[in-house]
Amino acid sequence: LTSSGGTGAVTWAVVSGAVPPGLTLSTAGAISGTPTTVNIPGSTFTVQATDSGSPSQSAPRTLTLRVAAPLVITTASLPGAKYGVVYTQTLAASGGISPYVWSLASGSGPLPTGLALNAAGVLSGTPTAVGTFSFTVQVADAGGPQQIATKSFSITVANAYTISFYVQPSNVYVNREIEPDVKVKVTDSTGKVVAGVKVTLSLAVNPGGATLLYPTATTGYDGIANFDVIVTKTGNGYKLQATTNLAGAGSAISNAFNVSK
Repeated sequence: LTSSGGTGAVTWAVVSGAVPPGLTLSTAGAISGTPTTVNIPGSTFTVQATDSGSPSQSAPRTLTLRVAAPLVITTASLPGAKYGVVYTQTLAASGGISPYVWSLASGSGPLPTGLALNAAGVLSGTPTAVGTFSFTVQVADAGGPQQIATKSFSITVANAYTISFYVQPSNVYVNREIEPDVKVKVTDSTGKVVAGVKVTLSLAVNPGGATLLYPTATTGYDGIANFDVIVTKTGNGYKLQATTNLAGAGSAISNAFNVSK
């Protein structure tokens, strides 16, 4: 504590109320110690400064000292998101003195594309990119001195649709149709099949430098696209890749197969 005026040394004392448990006021005016009880409204007490003049002068001042718990982010983890699907999660903290203000921490990685974090701790938006995003958030309280807590999170944004090889390609002779037909299945995020989707096949692994004949088909009511696949050159270890005209659908890679003479 500080004072001005008076004469000579100043002696301090608590003359009404009490400092928070665990703390003491020295005659030199230092409040020190380790608080043992959280008290957000605060302990109110009156201190008095007395100088060494003759006659002495005294000046009282009533103070309130709040004791906050350590500020911590209590949200353990964040659930995954799906491409193109609205996402909302609210971060939580405890301790400190409210209100809290949330933000990305300095040096943090980016949030998933399409999401934003507001000052109230709400992370929301519609993801527009697939992948795993790691970032660090911080929360600051309203105490003085201010407390700041940080925590790292990651969110995986998954494809809104799943593409899979329902029937894998098998070994075949060059320029002959693969039997049975190669089939690709498309489902949405709930597992429901999706009809009317254009599926395109390409050679993800092409050891013979071949051309793929009849590479497009459309899913039927069962969500399956059927392909009459013909490969124009021999080679071992070909792999097919299936893609669609759906945003956020990703792709699928088939098992390896061989093409012989």
